Amino acid sequence: MAKPATKPAKQSEQLVKPEPIVLQAGLALEDLTKEIAPFMESVNQQMESEDDAALEVATKSAQDSVGTIMSPANALAARDRIAEVYFAFLDLAARIRKAVQQAESMARRQERFAEIIRLNIEAWMLTSWDAKRITGNYREFRITKNPDKVMVIDEALIPTEYFDEVPATKVLNKTRLAEALKDREKTREEARKLAADLPVGKLEEIFAQTTIPGAILETNRTRLDIK
Repeated sequence: MAKPATKPAKQSEQLVKPEPIVLQAGLALEDLTKEIAPFMESVNQQMESEDDAALEVATKSAQDSVGTIMSPANALAARDRIAEVYFAFLDLAARIRKAVQQAESMARRQERFAEIIRLNIEAWMLTSWDAKRITGNYREFRITKNPDKVMVIDEALIPTEYFDEVPATKVLNKTRLAEALKDREKTREEARKLAADLPVGKLEEIFAQTTIPGAILETNRTRLDIK
């Protein structure tokens, strides 16, 4: 007799405890965060701050800590370590997302397994015993009628009286809006260069004509890349 399956989940789907994050400096993430504890504490306070005043204090403290770590007085290794902490938390986030995806896949499989069990019992009750209700010591198996369901065979043949009119909705096209803002910014830049030769009030007129209500173009935006 074949041994009954007791583990619906495939072995490959079992959650595996991930390896600890070890940084290039040879330290575990936990050890390195302890080494730069004042900075990490300030970042935690930034994350948890619930009012502007507390956030401002935490932000200044964090930036002061960065200044200390990045100071020329410190060894270059100190700069590398704060970068390693940054990458370690990105790695941790990726691991968590992967674990969530794996857990979701496993959950769907267990739900499917349970549904197949139910369908088999239902099929047997309807075809072999023609029973609508069976009881155990404390469990009950009952065939109940599902609510009626409309099955649309050909929607094109259904009379219009059974359709509702759905008003058109507006969706902002940010790509087109950005292109328009950039074009108008170019016009403004050219006007600024000629400002000395323009009639009084002409520059203000050009700015008014090139304004798109409700939107502005943010320029001179920067981003720190850590490699």
